[in-house]
Amino acid sequence: MPEALQRTCWRGIEIGHPAEWELALLSGVDEPCRLTFVDRCFQRLDVRWRPLDRAPNLQGLLKLHTRRAKDPAAVSAMSDLPADWCGLLRRGDEGQVVHAGRFFEAAKLLVEVSLIWPEGRPTELERQILNSVAPQPADAPRREWRALGLDVALGRAFELRSVDTAVGQVRWEFGRPGRAEEVLKVSRLALAEHWLAGSVRAWLESELDEGSRLLWQRPGQINGHPSQALASQRKAGKMAALRGRRRVTLAVAWQCPRDGRVYHVAWARTQSDEAIDWPDGLHVACCRPVPTVGVADAGAAR
Repeated sequence: MPEALQRTCWRGIEIGHPAEWELALLSGVDEPCRLTFVDRCFQRLDVRWRPLDRAPNLQGLLKLHTRRAKDPAAVSAMSDLPADWCGLLRRGDEGQVVHAGRFFEAAKLLVEVSLIWPEGRPTELERQILNSVAPQPADAPRREWRALGLDVALGRAFELRSVDTAVGQVRWEFGRPGRAEEVLKVSRLALAEHWLAGSVRAWLESELDEGSRLLWQRPGQINGHPSQALASQRKAGKMAALRGRRRVTLAVAWQCPRDGRVYHVAWARTQSDEAIDWPDGLHVACCRPVPTVGVADAGAAR
């Protein structure tokens, strides 16, 4: 991917975009797949994708869109898009709008992209953006989730369960199908100067669930930064207790000196012993640029 583009990965696809285009809409777990990027003045990029059993007739769809346009004379077919893309160019008061689509045969995925160019159409940047769109490989051992300043790699067995984008924080929750008792939460917390009164160690301990008993706590390093980790356990209900099982949590936190954010990762399971380790393939990156535009809508993700 060209160095000029920043990469966002979400729900099985990745796309590159200028760093100053920030996420304004991020689709949640039960919503149609969509990403929308804006700059300080305009919406610039909208990406939507969905699985299809077979390739659609994109040329036929484009002709239908042309006939339905309010001003068909302002809409024209495009011949200068990258290979396998087809699209329409619409000219209007807001500038030029490119509507492009591509069916990724191997992934059985239809991707539709809208690019808004208020001040002329930079064709090279447009080609870079379209060429950057790619489904994540279905056979890859890990899947990457990268958006809103969080950058998480995780085994493909895990699926996204929820997203929380409250003011000053991004929190993603993952789990494995059929294992409702397993929960992996990854958070990125801003404005630490206003809420982190003491040490990261003390704050991490304060985040323990009510009724938890600390098993151990120790320092370490994450991405070259000082970190604090702990393990704890608590009761997991009457039925679990009868089976000799308890709720065990492994958690780690650190503050990135580059972006100032506090990162918190917690992995909880119901099990019969106290030993717990991180899921295979888990990695959380930091030192990312701080987003300047917050997400406007979201439904639910080392």
